[in-house]
Amino acid sequence: MSTPRSGTNRDLLKEMRILSIYRYYLPDSAPYGKILAPILERMAEVGHKVFVLTGQPSYNSSEKRPWNEKINGVDVSRVWLFPENRKRPILRALNFVLFLIMTTLHALMHRYDLLIVNSYPPILMGFTARVISTLTAIPYIYHCQDIHPESALAAGYLKKNFVYFLLRRIDTGACNNASAVVTLSHDMANTLIDRGVNANRIIIRNNLMTEVFENCDVVPDGFPVRNDDDLLLLYAGNIGKFQGLDNIIEAARILRSDENIKFIFMGSGIALNDIKRQATEMIDKTVFFVSYQSTHIVANAVRRADFGVVSLQKGIYRVAYPSKTMAYLAEGCPFIAIVEEESILAEETTSQGFGYSCRPTDPQKLAEVILRARRDKNVWRQKRSEIRENAQRQFGRKEALVFWSALIDRIGKNSAREKGGISF
Repeated sequence: MSTPRSGTNRDLLKEMRILSIYRYYLPDSAPYGKILAPILERMAEVGHKVFVLTGQPSYNSSEKRPWNEKINGVDVSRVWLFPENRKRPILRALNFVLFLIMTTLHALMHRYDLLIVNSYPPILMGFTARVISTLTAIPYIYHCQDIHPESALAAGYLKKNFVYFLLRRIDTGACNNASAVVTLSHDMANTLIDRGVNANRIIIRNNLMTEVFENCDVVPDGFPVRNDDDLLLLYAGNIGKFQGLDNIIEAARILRSDENIKFIFMGSGIALNDIKRQATEMIDKTVFFVSYQSTHIVANAVRRADFGVVSLQKGIYRVAYPSKTMAYLAEGCPFIAIVEEESILAEETTSQGFGYSCRPTDPQKLAEVILRARRDKNVWRQKRSEIRENAQRQFGRKEALVFWSALIDRIGKNSAREKGGISF
């Protein structure tokens, strides 16, 4: 065994300069920002120098922030982008390209030891990380929250043509050049492997449960008044094409004669108007729509609900794992998972005692599950502490941060060895 060159392994690992690139970092309200922040804050806490490159808040807010600031030990820098909103998709697309160009230039002009990116914007972020790594030899972690372009194919946005296979090849290259590809479920990992990603690079680790530290008693406009006989079913999150929410509306129509069964949709998204049109005659009777709310108000709504609802369009379980699952579990709220029975989400829901599962595209079966939930709601109310404790063991912050610390230290150690910083 030879003597390590300048510095010890411990010193090298503690002095890593880590750059994370994410368009909607805190205090913006994008769900992934709330998942990423605790990871980066822990890395700063243990001694790494952690930086985030992001933009001004624009996900659901137009709050202006300093161009450079420190948030809980993390150095946050914001790049200039055009003012945008979700009604101007061309401008948003232009901002994505501009953001990635500026982040690439930033990474080339500064010294970093590790890059952390996620799969947003789809394909482009992974490609950008690969370009930066090729030009600088910086290793990167590719955190795949969704699998693209397979998700666009499953949702009907793409067809199996030249463009689809080109995008898939680009993303496969980004995965195979990453030091680690972290994805959320075995279903998602299998999708990556089936398209040619090296299985040895894939690590399965679901998202950590985000924590709400202050109580909130605010009930948002549109949230129904609860009676003792009511069953409140809450869907909280993005109202988009991937969620298959028309199945829930059809189940509500089957059950519409029972006004004690109330369906609440809290959030916004491109499918919101379509869902409202489908539910027209039931709105404010058994179906209620609540606008996007802050984290604390959502947590309060989850506490008031009898069941959460997790819904995925057919086939989407292979390319995504809904983050709202963690929001329900953090409050001990049981949920109904509308997803194929062969999925890991359906298996975990039933085997871990988190609630019920029901296959998509079967509103009648969903209506039957909801009636069962109504009969057993008092039993489930008594299980909320048990659900929360079980979820903490599986998705808790402490366990997740131990995983991320070990992963980042391992990559740092391997990188230092390749550069000659450590020898054995």
